[in-house]
Amino acid sequence: MALLASMLGLVLGAAPASAHATFVSPSTAAVGSDVDFTLDVPHERDEGTINVLVRIKVPDGWRAVSCDPFPTWTCSTGGGEIDFTKDPGAAPAQDETFRFVAHAGSSGRITFPVVQIYSTGENVLWQDTAIVTAVGESESTTVPSSDPPPQTIDPAAAGGDDATTSSTSAAGSDSAAPSDGGSTDPGLVAAPDRSSRTAPGASEVAGEVTGGVQEDAGSSSTLLII
Repeated sequence: MALLASMLGLVLGAAPASAHATFVSPSTAAVGSDVDFTLDVPHERDEGTINVLVRIKVPDGWRAVSCDPFPTWTCSTGGGEIDFTKDPGAAPAQDETFRFVAHAGSSGRITFPVVQIYSTGENVLWQDTAIVTAVGESESTTVPSSDPPPQTIDPAAAGGDDATTSSTSAAGSDSAAPSDGGSTDPGLVAAPDRSSRTAPGASEVAGEVTGGVQEDAGSSSTLLII
């Protein structure tokens, strides 16, 4: 009989837990709000076994905001999880209540999987027991564009560049060889093409000679001697 009782105890110890990790509150939540949760987690082992860690997995679309430590327990958030860790050496306890805040980003039936770890190394997964119904339109999960932001051009700097370009172009025009095959000697300057003009009158020729300029009225590439 003693052996049978012992074997029965082992079987019962391996059986699914009768209690559940459940939310005491709330049962519903508004999408877009920060929700205060109170979670009850049962202790279903003997008095010598300590519940050392409770890990709450934050569902997709939701975000952990904060957690509340309490005597013999510390807590932390990060990586889509909320961890409650029991202080080393603390006496074992029965059922525990954990409080945290999460931002509701999606709607529908939302489940928070809970992992319970005992001092023996045993892990208990509460997969579909901590549930809340979120009401409202789910928040956008659009990923921001990775394109580089547009560059702002300083108008003053842009004007300086244009001025430099114009100056350079002008200088290049001055030094260019004349199209009529004339000399590029800096002492000579090509006069305008007057081939399309009518032959100058005598007074015009005389005026140009008087001014120190010699012009051949019949030439289309007259040079002015400086």
